[in-house]
Amino acid sequence: MLEALTHPMLTPLVRTYLLSTVRGHFADLRVHLEQPVLPMPTVFFVTHQSWWDGHLILVLCQFLKLEFRVLMLQENLAKYGFLRYAGAFGVNRASVSSVRAALRYSRAQLEADVPRAVLLFPSGEIMSPFARPIVFESGLASLVLMCQKAELKVQVCPLAMRLEHGLDARPSAFIKVGAPFDAGAFDVGAVSVSSLTAALSRELTLQADRLHQDLLHNNLEGYAPILRGLPSAQQGWDAVRRGLGIRL
Repeated sequence: MLEALTHPMLTPLVRTYLLSTVRGHFADLRVHLEQPVLPMPTVFFVTHQSWWDGHLILVLCQFLKLEFRVLMLQENLAKYGFLRYAGAFGVNRASVSSVRAALRYSRAQLEADVPRAVLLFPSGEIMSPFARPIVFESGLASLVLMCQKAELKVQVCPLAMRLEHGLDARPSAFIKVGAPFDAGAFDVGAVSVSSLTAALSRELTLQADRLHQDLLHNNLEGYAPILRGLPSAQQGWDAVRRGLGIRL
């Protein structure tokens, strides 16, 4: 596997660059938290719609004051190695030893002195936000059980994302973070990885469906903008027209 890299100059430089690309591409990023996300070890398990998902959750983690880590496919991370300085680490899904190493590394990241968020895409690939069921691999459940056995207190939160085009020239991004999954409700000595995977899949599906209903009915109460994009050509032209006294 490929580990994340930290450098006093390169890490903030790469993260600043990624933030600038988000500002240049999106009109805004709006976030709804069902419960406050505490500054403690956190696992976000997330729907995977696009290349932008990790970038957007990096913005969320900065907002929540959580150090960012995200698991990527090793072949993709090898192409874009600079992402390692942003907090990405890579796994070879075809290698059992690589998967096990990535899970051990994930747990070690959660044991760090600073509160960290480890971001996992349980589907392992980009999917339509409307696809049901949401495909789940077993790595997330294995990590949750590893943390329980190590008596490591971790909040495990479902996170649904959608990218939507509206009246603005650029899309808006929406994130809905659910309440932490109650892993303590399961007997770590008795629960199987498959049954825990199914329970986590239901939680993420529920969160994705709630986000879909909010967007369908334009119910955006509680979706706070945590990032505003750079002005688009459309917004610039509208500003010129307002300056000239032309009615929009």
